[in-house]
Amino acid sequence: GRPPSARAGAAHALTSQKLVLYGGEGEEGLLDSCYAYDVRNKAWAHLACRGVSPGPLAYAAAAAIGSKIYLFGGNDGTAATAKLYVLDLSSLIWDAPEDGGSSALPEPRMNHTLTPCREQLIMYGGRGADGKAVVDPLAIYDITNEAWSVPQCRGEVPHGRWGHSAFIWGNRLIAALGAEHDRESNVVSSMVLDNYFWEACDGNITRVGQACHLIEGKFYVAGGRETTASDVTSNELFQLNLGGFMIEMDGVDDEIMIPHLPTIIPNAYTMEAWIKPAKLAPMNIFCRSDEAYPMAAWSHQLRINAAGRLEHYLEADDKF
Repeated sequence: GRPPSARAGAAHALTSQKLVLYGGEGEEGLLDSCYAYDVRNKAWAHLACRGVSPGPLAYAAAAAIGSKIYLFGGNDGTAATAKLYVLDLSSLIWDAPEDGGSSALPEPRMNHTLTPCREQLIMYGGRGADGKAVVDPLAIYDITNEAWSVPQCRGEVPHGRWGHSAFIWGNRLIAALGAEHDRESNVVSSMVLDNYFWEACDGNITRVGQACHLIEGKFYVAGGRETTASDVTSNELFQLNLGGFMIEMDGVDDEIMIPHLPTIIPNAYTMEAWIKPAKLAPMNIFCRSDEAYPMAAWSHQLRINAAGRLEHYLEADDKF
């Protein structure tokens, strides 16, 4: 089919089989057209939608849950908006649900993200009607109760951010890069979904308006601008680390040694590791040793025995 016209700031959402595109800003101004790209058949289709249309919008955010596309905010040509719209892909009918009694509705915004997580939409960041970063960047929409909520966050809570990327990684929301107010950011923030606790790390690069995604455990960053004041866009691809490493060993004589002061004598400890043995056989996973090295003396060992079971060995009393 015929692809959509050239545009920037279009809202997009990915279902199991289709990439849905709405609005944006083209040569003729703000757009209100809706397209779907069939991933399997590699074909575009213009969607002739009915109902309560969002109208011309740019820099809105969209997310897909089941057969429905949720769209919030965006610039309508005069200012940022604060309206939620829902497109049912089975009927191609737009609807604008009324809020189900939220105590605080999200403020108008654009350049934000809307991330699906089970039966919820997690909205983060964006710029408000005045063009500055929003004051309360995080809001959650329950699609069952049709109600918004603003959770109490803890930890390294990020300040307002826009032009960033967001996705779900395990039980965390990742909000990466973008701009904080009027300055670009190199921060990758993660929020634990169970308790809304934020942590942050250095992403080592700055990007605004980039694309980020997690593919087979690897975090990729593509495109964007290096600064908020720059008109130069990038076509570079980066891979960032989210705090985990994988080490491949030959199972014969490979090892990693982590030294510590001999004065450190803990009365409690925790050992944790994800392992994928090539075969079930007696082997050491990790242990505590001294200058004699683990081939001669060791204790506090986590190992696999001949039966293929994990053992925790304490040399002090020969107990398992």
